[in-house]
Amino acid sequence: MLLTAIPQDRPVADSPLYDEITLPRVLQSVRDTRHWLDATLAGWDVPADTVENATLVVSEITTNALVHNAGLGDMIVTAAWWHGHLRITVSDPDLQIPVPDLADDEHGRGLLIVGDLATRWGRTKTRTGKITWFELTAEVFS
Repeated sequence: MLLTAIPQDRPVADSPLYDEITLPRVLQSVRDTRHWLDATLAGWDVPADTVENATLVVSEITTNALVHNAGLGDMIVTAAWWHGHLRITVSDPDLQIPVPDLADDEHGRGLLIVGDLATRWGRTKTRTGKITWFELTAEVFS
């Protein structure tokens, strides 16, 4: 089998669309994240139902990053879209990994909503905190 390397100065055809935003850990950032994600995905022609679900899920994850966060520093939210696959990450400086909890009347539904709406989701510890991520798969018609 012969493998051919792509020259470093030539872009890879059909690479994913990508954007990111850095936000302070204040409650206003949840709303700012929703508005940023909504505008970003609309600009990429992501289907409306995928935008709606992604906006709800990122709201839950950023709220968790604010409410349950012991670290200092900003949040970084990324979005990548490629052939009907959307991946969102939320990085924050808290080393505590979130776990789904049994919901009571007022709290604890966030990660349950994430699990219900996302195609896949997870969390990863980093040297400086954690990344909570989710993926959605959309029906895309050419």
